[in-house]
Amino acid sequence: MLDGQWGIGKSYFIRNKLYPQLNKRENINCANISLYGIADLTEVSKSIYLQLRLHLEKESSEKDAAKSLAVSTVFRSISGHLKITTSEKKLRKLYHSIDLTNAFIILEDIERSSIDILDILGYVNDLVENSHAKVLLVANEDAILYDSDSSLWDFNKKVEKDPEITKLYYIEKEKTISDTIRFHGNYVTALKTIIWDMDFDENDKKLFTADDSIEIIKDLVSNKESCNLRTFIFACQKTVDIFSKLGKEYNFDFKKNIFYGIIAFSKKLKNNEPINWDADTNLVSLELGNYRYPLFRFCYNYILYQEFEEDDIDNAYVALQDLKQYDANYNISRDEDFNVIASYYLYTEREVNESLIQLEKKLKNNPSLIPIKHYGILANSLTIMHKILNYDYQSILEVMCQNIKGAENKIDSYVLFKFGVHFDEEDEELIYKEITEQLIKSMRVDIHSHLKAFKSDDLSELCKLINSNKDSIIKSGKFASNMDIDEFGKLIIKASPNQIHQARQVFQDIYAAFQQDSYLQEEIHSLDKLKSIIVVIQKQDSLDKIKQLQLKWFIENIDKYIKLLKERI
Repeated sequence: MLDGQWGIGKSYFIRNKLYPQLNKRENINCANISLYGIADLTEVSKSIYLQLRLHLEKESSEKDAAKSLAVSTVFRSISGHLKITTSEKKLRKLYHSIDLTNAFIILEDIERSSIDILDILGYVNDLVENSHAKVLLVANEDAILYDSDSSLWDFNKKVEKDPEITKLYYIEKEKTISDTIRFHGNYVTALKTIIWDMDFDENDKKLFTADDSIEIIKDLVSNKESCNLRTFIFACQKTVDIFSKLGKEYNFDFKKNIFYGIIAFSKKLKNNEPINWDADTNLVSLELGNYRYPLFRFCYNYILYQEFEEDDIDNAYVALQDLKQYDANYNISRDEDFNVIASYYLYTEREVNESLIQLEKKLKNNPSLIPIKHYGILANSLTIMHKILNYDYQSILEVMCQNIKGAENKIDSYVLFKFGVHFDEEDEELIYKEITEQLIKSMRVDIHSHLKAFKSDDLSELCKLINSNKDSIIKSGKFASNMDIDEFGKLIIKASPNQIHQARQVFQDIYAAFQQDSYLQEEIHSLDKLKSIIVVIQKQDSLDKIKQLQLKWFIENIDKYIKLLKERI
């Protein structure tokens, strides 16, 4: 028996290493059968018969036809769906007619079969003792002996099954199995082989299999003492798909971060960990990816929903550069006072206090001296200063809030205030949260003032403005109620069918993602008013017929949104 946890690489080793080597030997006929889902021993015999015929009929047309079916799972599938009218008794005779003297039979996934394990061992004993076959059983023996509440391949919480059944299993195993070998795969070799077998670009293959890259990948894939290769293969497949959709060539650093983030996310996905995207996170997620290799939103959407927006890629690329810059410059600034505060532990109390005074003056009088990308570091330092020196940070925080006002579209707040931040004490986390919440509130673009004040004859321009601030609008829970409905109606009068279509799409995107329930009555009132205006416009006899149709659809859309909002009251 070859024993090892699920996903560790047993099947990969057998199909890519062991099985090809055995097939090279002229005096050995091999059959590799997976018992996954098989419920009857006759099906096992059927699969063995079909596979061994491939070797016995070397010169026949049967072999030529079977070449395309030379995967064990396919053989099993074919055999299970053959429309044969011969009696079961005759079939069994046919299956047992083949000489197994020189046969090497590999039976995988015996613990995943619906056949009782004792019956399997009895069947194997018959193959060995009476048919003189050599048999290799491949199993996760922990799954035979124990139940587990953990993941499918991690039996850390072992709960022994019925002791009597376990006892019978060991008795039968002793009679049937001579040796049990614990499988310990060469993870590095396996990872490299998988990468080379995938449809990565040749240069990417070389870079991903380089020693430094493969060590990172190994750390990302590994879980405690195991390395789930199935999860890694899944991550590779998704990465290859995404790479093929990028649209243009990006540097390896960006592609590396895509790949590594997907590996980290795939492990969480396969382990049934929470995978909800944080509503406050825009483009990257450290929680769903990794501290060093975040998951990009466009990768998340593709893996879970098969949605792919090319426009999101460049935004993600910029976000990554912000992350890297933030990390690289964590304690680097040209400003001496900033450096004193950031590295407070190297200076005296007096020096730190003096730098705090000077830094506040600089932030007020010459804000450009301290880039916004350093505000996360500063927020961190203010937290520590409050804790150690009892420093009142409110005054300097007000200045920072003023400086960062409306910066939401320049840099993701997630990058500023979550990346690389760790506190040992709960009270420090609370202080930091209080500081950052005020800063984030200031960062947010006041899109609603823009909507009310919007002055343009072009409905498309308004749609662009809304689309560029869509996340902020959705988070606020207010849309139509923050628009000047009368002015919007004037835009509708002048709009083309295409522009109305754009507006309808904007409304659809916003209301499909609405989460808050705070302003539902206001939204319903504003939508009712908008509907009334559009109804009047739509009834004009002289109106373009296509435009009338678009307006008719718009009215129907609004009715739907009103209904949905009313249901939430």
